[in-house]
Amino acid sequence: MITFGSSHFVFAVLSSWILTILCAYFLYASQEGMRHQILEATRTEVEENRLSVNQHTTESQQELESHLETLNQTIHDLTDHLAKLTELQQKLREDEMKPIRIVVHPGQRVYIRESYPEPLPRCSVACIFQTGQSGHPSHNDLINADAIIWEQDGPSTSSAKLARDHPEKIRIIYHVESETNLHPQLSKDYDHLGNFYDILLSYHLDEDQAIQNRRSKGYIFSNFLASYGVHPLPDYYKDVPIPFSKKTGTLNDTFVAFAGTFMSNCDQEKSGRNKLIRELNDLGFTLSSFGKCGPNNRSESEFPHCLPTNSFTSKECIQKYFKFSIALENSIDESYVSEKMFHGLISGTIPIYLGAPNIDKFLPTYPSKSKCIIKASDFPTTQDLVDYLMQVASNETLYNEYFKWKEVPPSRSFEYVIHNDMEKHNSVCEMCKEIRELKRKGVDYLINKRKKGSG
Repeated sequence: MITFGSSHFVFAVLSSWILTILCAYFLYASQEGMRHQILEATRTEVEENRLSVNQHTTESQQELESHLETLNQTIHDLTDHLAKLTELQQKLREDEMKPIRIVVHPGQRVYIRESYPEPLPRCSVACIFQTGQSGHPSHNDLINADAIIWEQDGPSTSSAKLARDHPEKIRIIYHVESETNLHPQLSKDYDHLGNFYDILLSYHLDEDQAIQNRRSKGYIFSNFLASYGVHPLPDYYKDVPIPFSKKTGTLNDTFVAFAGTFMSNCDQEKSGRNKLIRELNDLGFTLSSFGKCGPNNRSESEFPHCLPTNSFTSKECIQKYFKFSIALENSIDESYVSEKMFHGLISGTIPIYLGAPNIDKFLPTYPSKSKCIIKASDFPTTQDLVDYLMQVASNETLYNEYFKWKEVPPSRSFEYVIHNDMEKHNSVCEMCKEIRELKRKGVDYLINKRKKGSG
């Protein structure tokens, strides 16, 4: 039997259970609601992300397609450029195979054409020198030429007009005559010729002041010696052919002269050489003249075994019978060294030299190491020069001192000079390469270069 007290206890317990159940229910319901909210929020976020990803994917795909289209266009353009480049390279190769045509202008001497065989040996550029019949190219030759070359007298009025009418043609001036003796107008305007010529072939060395001054005006240089008939390097080091006692100026032992002269250009007196020759002879240094100028005229026929070779070898053959050789230039210009000094060395004589102030650069050895020539400029007066020459001529030991250079290696400058002269085609080859390079640069470059030269 349940009493009131027990009923109260049961009610309390039931109430507690019910409350616990209700709390649990509400807690469950609350958690379930929160889970539902979180789930809905997650679903919403996932959907939003999905939509965003889809949007970005679409945009990226469109961007990628755009890039691919651009890339395809670029590849197409590159393929087109490559085809044009290949075509251009083929054209350049074809141009490389074409010879450079150089016209030696009508009325000019054709030494440069006669001196170099076609094609030029060991040259990567083929060059053809055209002179036409009797040394006169046709008008078509001139029109079709890549370059026109004038020798030292410069262009005539008609050829200058032709050159100016065709500015694409490379213009060359070639000279191995001293600047002092150049054509008056050419000499006068020499430093202003950059507005006409593109290439100058000259006897100057690269370090000469004249070269440095003119390079600033756009000139291009290729070096030539002013000498003709220069020998290969080994020839200079052969034994002296005639002994001291036999150098009498004749084929027998009877003394005739100390030296022979071979000058025929009597009008060129700018160096004072004719005056010096007269003074030497008058002061007792006896000379023999085998040319039109000088005292004591003689004939080369007195040395029949020296004939009928060319003028250079005949001269060398005769000179070896004299103790000295006369090597007087027609003018005194930097690096203007003609064949006279070289022929004297080859002949086994001592050259008496008057000319280029920088002659030491053209000698087999520097004077500080060994003597090989006697410079007239080293003596205050002609009498002083004669006194020394007489001393050398009468003293075999002193005389032979001037051939000690044959016992030492050649100077680098002498090797360069001789090699450059014996291999003249190297200079011509460089000229031909320069013509090709100027052609590639085009006519506008040439015109601007000539404007620079005129400044």
